[in-house]
Amino acid sequence: MLIESMLLALIIGFILKGSIKNFKDADLAHIELIFIGFAMETSMVLLIRGGFILNNPLKIIFHLSMYILLFIFVYLNRKHYEILIMGFGFLLNVLAIFTNGGVMPVSRDAMVYAGMGNMADTISSQGLYKLLDKSTILPFLCDVIPRPYPRPFVISAGDIFIAIGVFILVLDLMKCKPIIK
Repeated sequence: MLIESMLLALIIGFILKGSIKNFKDADLAHIELIFIGFAMETSMVLLIRGGFILNNPLKIIFHLSMYILLFIFVYLNRKHYEILIMGFGFLLNVLAIFTNGGVMPVSRDAMVYAGMGNMADTISSQGLYKLLDKSTILPFLCDVIPRPYPRPFVISAGDIFIAIGVFILVLDLMKCKPIIK
């Protein structure tokens, strides 16, 4: 969803006469924390899918470390409201994940609606998700929003805030010209 958000922002940014050359003037502190955090998430996913990390404390340590880096980035860049919007999305996802044992619960109905119904019975085997059930804490923060296009996904409210923050940040960094003067 982040990639779609960035691509849409870039397209609209170009329409509004913005430029990616303006990214070099970005006043963002320690942007490497974002890349390290997402590299950690990618590593965690690969290790889980490879069977190296199962339901053990290492998964929680990976998740926690990744979110700590993201929150440090948000704190260091708190003067940018777009980063605060992203940080709010991170917080919502952290609440959903850590109140549910380190995995994100996913709605079976949302999976079916998004066209992912065939994956519902195997979602828990991936190690990062589980099906939402009666024991789920904060279900409204979990992956309950179906997004069938362009690729089927089920997303959370936190994901939406993160995507909005990224979208606005990209437009801001491109220094777009206003539509109405």
